[in-house]
Amino acid sequence: MKYDKIKRVFVALSILVGASCNNSPKEIPDSVQSGFEQPVSRPLKFSKEKKINWDRIPTVNILPDFNEFDLSKLPSQSYNPTDQKTFSRPVGQVPIDYNSLPGKYLDLDKLPSEPLKVKSYILYPPKIIKAGDIRLKNPNLSLYEFGESIGPQQYGVSCLYKDSKGFLWIATHDGLYRYDGENLLTYIPGPIDNAISSILEDKSGRIWVGRFNGGISVLDIKKGLLEKIDESGGLVSSNVNWMMTDKQGRIWVTFKQGGVDIIDPDKETIKYLNEGNGLSSAKPTVRSIQDKKGKIWITTYGGGLNIIDPATKTIRYLDKAQGLKSDSLSKILCDRFGRIWVGFDDGMINVMDPQKNTI
Repeated sequence: MKYDKIKRVFVALSILVGASCNNSPKEIPDSVQSGFEQPVSRPLKFSKEKKINWDRIPTVNILPDFNEFDLSKLPSQSYNPTDQKTFSRPVGQVPIDYNSLPGKYLDLDKLPSEPLKVKSYILYPPKIIKAGDIRLKNPNLSLYEFGESIGPQQYGVSCLYKDSKGFLWIATHDGLYRYDGENLLTYIPGPIDNAISSILEDKSGRIWVGRFNGGISVLDIKKGLLEKIDESGGLVSSNVNWMMTDKQGRIWVTFKQGGVDIIDPDKETIKYLNEGNGLSSAKPTVRSIQDKKGKIWITTYGGGLNIIDPATKTIRYLDKAQGLKSDSLSKILCDRFGRIWVGFDDGMINVMDPQKNTI
């Protein structure tokens, strides 16, 4: 009895399997497989032609006013940015012996140092802004522009700096940006209360940002850290005029209140240079550079030039009494020939050539 039941079950399963195998998908209508009726193609038929009666279409017989315009008669003047023009008067030259300038002994290594106190914060990932294409603004000058998204027309650009990787850092009142040729990365979002006065890159690749009345911020992009240094951390003042890095990797900082701070990022120490230990004046220090021979040139507003020679451990002073146009200097740079160019507020320039002993 039990065997008959098993046999009947086996026969029933065999019939079901055979039925399912014989029912192939080809036998199921397409409309059932897809759930939709198959499209029907019909020939396209146009309607009968209709003629347009153009006489019935209203027209307006009003012509615009025309004025004569001759492009060649517009006022113009030729301009070539590569044109060389003669000076309105001969360039004056004064002989001077830079090695005989008044000065004193100064050993930078023996200046007392103090530990640098830094406040560390998380540097959040930058916001990415599509800068757009660079547009040709003036074909005659090969002048291009971009940056409507950061609003330079409204806020103005206070500082520009190109780092070792070729990125352009742009400081505006509305933030600090890094431009890579296509995008703007916002690292310090604005509005920035204290305008950025100076930007530099140290030998570790960190970006130092100095501000007027805002101290120094250091961006360590690799570690994702933002470090801040102010008066509580050791700076003479939070009102930073300028920063530069020398061949030893030290950071030189000048201030509106006067004096110079020398920061050693490796040792995390800071040294002070002021009127008491070598500077010519306690008046504002404007900018500093290092020439091709390693000398440090520091401009002041009211105290002339300070020239530090680490090799001979001396500091020398150059002012109006020695042939300088004025004791108040605003800009300074060193060209590829080793000449030192200094600018003054009235637009005058002195070019100093230590190799030829001339101004």
